[in-house]
Amino acid sequence: MINRLVIVGVGLIGGSLALALKKAKFVRNIIGVGRSEVNLNIARDLRIVDEIAVNLSDAVAEADLIVLAAPLSATRPLFAELRPILSETTILTDVGSVKGGIVKDAEEQLGASFCRFVPGHPIAGSEAKGAKSAFAELFLNHNVLLTPSQKTDSSAISLVEDMWRAAGARVSLLSHTEHDQNLATTSHLPHILAYVLMNLVQDESGVDKLESMVGGGFRDTTRIASSDPEIWVDIILANREEILSACSQYQTKFTEFIDALEVMDGNRILDLIKRAKHARDTLVIPDANNA
Repeated sequence: MINRLVIVGVGLIGGSLALALKKAKFVRNIIGVGRSEVNLNIARDLRIVDEIAVNLSDAVAEADLIVLAAPLSATRPLFAELRPILSETTILTDVGSVKGGIVKDAEEQLGASFCRFVPGHPIAGSEAKGAKSAFAELFLNHNVLLTPSQKTDSSAISLVEDMWRAAGARVSLLSHTEHDQNLATTSHLPHILAYVLMNLVQDESGVDKLESMVGGGFRDTTRIASSDPEIWVDIILANREEILSACSQYQTKFTEFIDALEVMDGNRILDLIKRAKHARDTLVIPDANNA
């Protein structure tokens, strides 16, 4: 049970976590912090949070746990702002999609409080944003990846694990290096492919001309192109090296397919498609939208 929870950034992820923990009766009091008073007021009116605050120092007093659900570019400044005002018992976690830079920034900025920081990433989300898009079932049966360092207190890890399980998620622990390598392929590269495909359609034909010819395949493939552009610029730049590696590997596979098509090698094309189908059919993906 969390007595006082502070969520910095009450959007889809932060707001849904608040609702899930309230539903599970795992928290007594939730304080929402953010830059937009309009969004914070919506969160309070919808009873996502119990209190709101623009001033971080007022909100974190006596907090048991702080969840940073702000964009990646805002996280380092938040660490610096939190360092002088964190108590010796407050635990800190985040929800960022890239972990290597976050861990480095936390160690540099948090000082003695770094041992109570548990980096996290819920693999759940959608292109929607803001408190009004939050819902309690977002994390149900979804994976949450935690990337604590060897310096992280076990009690801090346990509380963050318990929090996410109370929200309905499955929790796994791994290194931040492994996290960033894998997410470059399973999340960051798919977003880039969706952006490139939509730009291709726009440049070649114009979206309006193709409206009557768009079906489920195109819709599903390009859905994530509607994601918040500013958030995804942060993510892509933060995981630059791993994404470049994933793009290079994808380029190799794409060239393999093109080569088979150029020589009309039907057997090779069939083999590539069958391999992809088998991999996709055996992959367990939750129903909710992946982030």
